[in-house]
Amino acid sequence: MILLSRETEIGPEENAGSLHDRLMEIGAELVVETAAGLEDGSLTPVPQKSNPMQHLNRHQRYFLLIRLSTGVKPAASVLNLIRGLHPIPGSDNDHQEGDNTIRPKYWQPE
Repeated sequence: MILLSRETEIGPEENAGSLHDRLMEIGAELVVETAAGLEDGSLTPVPQKSNPMQHLNRHQRYFLLIRLSTGVKPAASVLNLIRGLHPIPGSDNDHQEGDNTIRPKYWQPE
């Protein structure tokens, strides 16, 4: 059950790290508001949607790769992937040069 929630926009330059920090502040405010609402009885529980959240585990590295070799991708699509994975867990690419595999790490551009 959901007791209290708040929607927020994700800015065009925001990344996973900055969104995390902003959500942390919103969450702290909601904890205080929820405690007050529980105390005064003003909250009405709402059922949570049955769409379970999925977590990416370390064995699903495939989803962190920017696969440039599979065709041309719109720049905005690549940028959004980098932003969504920056700073943690990060995104990278496997690039083969002869017998060597190079794995560059991508950071959000300034």
